Amino acid sequence: MHTATPPPLLQEIHTLLGTLHDTLQQEAGALAGNDMDTLAQLTVKKHRLCEQLEGLEKALQGHATLPAWRKLPLWQDITSLFAQCQRHNRRNGMVVMRKRHDVATLLATLHGQTGRERTTYGRHGGPDASPGGGGLLASA
Repeated sequence: MHTATPPPLLQEIHTLLGTLHDTLQQEAGALAGNDMDTLAQLTVKKHRLCEQLEGLEKALQGHATLPAWRKLPLWQDITSLFAQCQRHNRRNGMVVMRKRHDVATLLATLHGQTGRERTTYGRHGGPDASPGGGGLLASA
């Protein structure tokens, strides 16, 4: 029995998702180890991978053979990898939120502030006085 070679577009998506999955696992390690230099590098890499995947998603949506491709085993791997990436990113995001909260609490204690007076710095470097420390990785 001859197995057809998966379409290059699906192969590229699968490869990028595998790289993103590995990057998210490395990000978890950097977060656990408070390795901010590695975390900064991984964040850039993660965003670049997501941009590439978004471009491929647009190409995929316009492809006429998409319904047939969804029956391929590679498609099942892609959907599984995507779900794993979502879980890893959500978990890493929760770690980031927790660390931001801890830093905000520590700063508030050091400055003698309580509750709503707390101020941390948001992702763009400006003050963020929200009680929870602001938004979280909005699109990653």
